[in-house]
Amino acid sequence: MIKNSVFKKISLMILLIMMVGCVPMSEAVVDKKAASVAEKTIVRKEREKEKLAEERNKKKAKDYKLADEQILHLSGRDFYSFDPNNGYASSFNLMNLIFPGLTRYDTESGDFLSGIAESWEYSEDMQTWTFNLYDDIAWVAYDDETKAVEQVLGEDGEPVYVTSFDVKARILKILSSYYYSSNSYILRPIVGSEEFYDYGDEGDLEIETPSDTELIIHLNEPDSGWLAFTELTAFSAYPAWFGEEVNDGTYFYGPYVPTTSFEIAEETYSISLVKNPFWMGTGGLSEPYLDEIVFDLSDDTDVLEAFKDNQLDAVQLTYDEYQLAIEDPELSDYLVDADSNFGYYLFFFNSDLEPLDELEVRAAIAKMVDRDELLSALPELEGISNTGIIPDFMRAEPFSGGLSGSVDSNLVDEYGLPTFDFTCFEGDTCRSIYEVLNAQIVDQSGWYFELWEKTYASLFDDMEEGAMFNPGLLLMAYSLDSNDQMSLWDNLIDSIAFIDQQNKRWVNKEFEALYEQAKAEPDKEKRAELFSQMEEILVNGDVMVIPLFWGQEHWLVRFDVGADIQPLYQQLENWARIIP
Repeated sequence: MIKNSVFKKISLMILLIMMVGCVPMSEAVVDKKAASVAEKTIVRKEREKEKLAEERNKKKAKDYKLADEQILHLSGRDFYSFDPNNGYASSFNLMNLIFPGLTRYDTESGDFLSGIAESWEYSEDMQTWTFNLYDDIAWVAYDDETKAVEQVLGEDGEPVYVTSFDVKARILKILSSYYYSSNSYILRPIVGSEEFYDYGDEGDLEIETPSDTELIIHLNEPDSGWLAFTELTAFSAYPAWFGEEVNDGTYFYGPYVPTTSFEIAEETYSISLVKNPFWMGTGGLSEPYLDEIVFDLSDDTDVLEAFKDNQLDAVQLTYDEYQLAIEDPELSDYLVDADSNFGYYLFFFNSDLEPLDELEVRAAIAKMVDRDELLSALPELEGISNTGIIPDFMRAEPFSGGLSGSVDSNLVDEYGLPTFDFTCFEGDTCRSIYEVLNAQIVDQSGWYFELWEKTYASLFDDMEEGAMFNPGLLLMAYSLDSNDQMSLWDNLIDSIAFIDQQNKRWVNKEFEALYEQAKAEPDKEKRAELFSQMEEILVNGDVMVIPLFWGQEHWLVRFDVGADIQPLYQQLENWARIIP
């Protein structure tokens, strides 16, 4: 039986495709408070000067020659939600600028730097994490009359700053079953999260807030990849000082602030972000280059024509748009390819049944898969061949494994024509991949896989109830939940896709031990070595998974835009208008 089914269903759906007592600060109050705020800022600057110098210099090391105008026009047509409790995928491009989390991923070093948390530490068993928040990250609001970002004042007339209570308030909101947040699965590792989700008793949730700046989170098990999750909006701040019904589109604190409410943005199909003058920068989120970012939210915009007309400066393309751009001399030179956030894999299931219970049979099937032929036959998949569990861009060296070579004809003769199933979520992608792969296997062995297309609900239920009777292959897409290899391994192991590992039809003690070691290993290089050993077992040793390909994205980006396109979300604070 699979545990935590509610959280698993939410997680799998995600993998498949928030004024009483607070007013904006008036000009008079700004003058009154200027001295105290300035003094506090000076103290902060001195305290951080040495600490931030290296990180900021590194972020500015792109040697940008900045243009005079720092305004960028982007497409937000595929934003999933403006709600930070549900924001996902491309929505992070906006949400992580206005509601940054505790940490921030550094794309150059692969380390996690400070977001709204100045520092952190963890217990020896990596199950208790203590975050120390900056004490002067101000809550702000955009005043439509003054056209300016202004600090928010409390009932005492003092500026209101982000506290540990605000971060806890966000976590409580996401975990509340009342909101049924799609991001609740991210918080599942916290002790008491499921009990709080089921019963709503805050006492069940093991999160402590000893002071305004100290946040302590207790986990159910060691998690060396936890910092990668704490950069997400699930660990952003929610104004606990306001009450439960405050609109998430009213108060902000990140390096950028929207100039219109989310409701108006949805009606006008456009939203602008302006630089927050009260954001002083942190180790991982320095002061940004751009003064303003404008998102076109319309689904109806012809992005190719908009790019030609200088209405968009960068946009991710669909497959059909990409094909048109390739053939258009006005656009083709602006095309940029980048790694996406998902990949496709084949999982053996019912591997204890004949003939899949024989390693040489699973290895033979893996050898028959020709990834290059698959991608050539189906260019709309927009992928690059992937022979390892982890895509190459997340590893120090490319994976050199993956079974290949001819199949022993005697092996085929020995097992005859067994009954195999090929199971996947219903749809064109499922059928197309099946047709190519099945033809490859039939041509080389005569072994035929029968196609079983399932709805999400039926596939989950069949796997949970053990209602898949024949041995076969399950096609699944896996996406990154965070900027760390650990999240991909967690999704693979703790999911319905790797059903034989879940129901103990396949057991490998060495693999399990390596996984537990990786969960408790804080050193990322040592952790990567453990992952490599796990990968070797799954792909080449026991042959339980056949990686197929990792997705690619295609963008149009102007020459005068400095942009480093990332798989999970775009760190737009590092983008700039430049002089080429």
